[in-house]
Amino acid sequence: MEKRIYEGGRLIMSWSNILKSEMIKVGTNMQDADFWLVRVHDADTVGKPVKEFKPQYIGIKILATDKFDPQFMYYWFQNLQRDKKYWYQMAIPDSRGTYHIRIPDLKNLIKRIVIQ
Repeated sequence: MEKRIYEGGRLIMSWSNILKSEMIKVGTNMQDADFWLVRVHDADTVGKPVKEFKPQYIGIKILATDKFDPQFMYYWFQNLQRDKKYWYQMAIPDSRGTYHIRIPDLKNLIKRIVIQ
């Protein structure tokens, strides 16, 4: 069942609405993102949030700044990356010893953040 948020008895937000209205935009080659996640790297660095644009990084742009604080989200991802267990489990390894984060997996993670 999809999480829904009500205000004054009126539906204001659901996960579907967040993606459709693009309250949070996620993708590669996003120069205007608030921050980026290292998409492909070794197990210690994959998923690390950075403030430097590179086309291959996954950009996260907070469009609904009245509902989500970009700086808070940056620090939230920083804490998640420090734990390393999460990205190690989610990232896909290749034969060269690097790990890859897929955009759909990241969107599912953001969905869980919103639901909490």
